Amino acid sequence: MFDPDIIARMETYKALTGCFFPPDDQLPQNVETLAVHAPSWVPEVRTSVQALLESLPGDEQGREALRVEHAKLFLGPFEVLAPPFGSVYFHVNKMLSHESTDDAAERYREAGVVGAPDGGNPPDHVTAELEFMYYLLFQEHAAQCRDDASAVREWRDRRTDFFPIHLGAWGPLFADRVISFAQAPFYKHLGLVAKEALKAEIRLLTKSVQAESTEAVTAPTTPG
Repeated sequence: MFDPDIIARMETYKALTGCFFPPDDQLPQNVETLAVHAPSWVPEVRTSVQALLESLPGDEQGREALRVEHAKLFLGPFEVLAPPFGSVYFHVNKMLSHESTDDAAERYREAGVVGAPDGGNPPDHVTAELEFMYYLLFQEHAAQCRDDASAVREWRDRRTDFFPIHLGAWGPLFADRVISFAQAPFYKHLGLVAKEALKAEIRLLTKSVQAESTEAVTAPTTPG
């Protein structure tokens, strides 16, 4: 079944990845991408993406203030207010922290990705897991375009296996901390966008599982 929102979801995850990196020259473009694509499948974020656009710094002083805020939230050097690592949050999950990191790394390798998908951070970093969701959706979309049903199923299965026990499990908790501790409006609204996008992905996954269960129950059986 073709997913009409798959491109919007791809672009949303890609843009969120860039927005959680330290602020750089690509930040305005990433925010603009969010503003275009995120509301089309997550209508709840319309206000927040507009606020992101309006809160982008217009001068070097503003950009430096945003870099300082980013460091306080995600880097330290003292208390990290919103740790961007899944392993920090897995005390609420059956999976142990080191197991979650190793499992993420193994899933990247199995999908053909060497190292963290974002190219530098540990496997359970928020940018790595967001980038991996982009990659899985990209591969699924490419398979759809080739009309390769087997590959579509493979990549969809990888995504639906990965998301609920990784980014879907800890990402909303991380986003809550961003929302709670951010002083700059930019990061507070970024946290809101991330949380709503992850909630929307969870709803889509639940709907997909329910649909597959219904199809399995109603599928005709071949007489033995």
